[in-house]
Amino acid sequence: MTVFALTLVLACGAGAEITAERDALKGQVVSLEGRIERLELEKAALDARVQKLRSGGGSVRQAAVDDRRKTMAALDAMGPDALLARMDLKAGDKMGVTLETSLGTISCDLYPDKAPLT
Repeated sequence: MTVFALTLVLACGAGAEITAERDALKGQVVSLEGRIERLELEKAALDARVQKLRSGGGSVRQAAVDDRRKTMAALDAMGPDALLARMDLKAGDKMGVTLETSLGTISCDLYPDKAPLT
């Protein structure tokens, strides 16, 4: 009788661990299934873009130009203060670049208020 009770206690404790592990694995499966679904949608979109490029519906260069135009339009819409904030800067902050080469160091100060709008 004592052996049976001891076996029952040990089995119940192991069952809780197995249940917890099973639940954790179920969570991982759900997460991975969602990721697979997102990646399949992304793949389908990329396949459609490749097919369009192959069929003469555009060129890689034109696609790059279109992407660049969209990016520039989004940046233009932001305004100067938002652009500076995006770089963790405030109006009036100094900006510069230091280039380290094998022939020495070059330091450049940048003046965004004097830069041409291109």
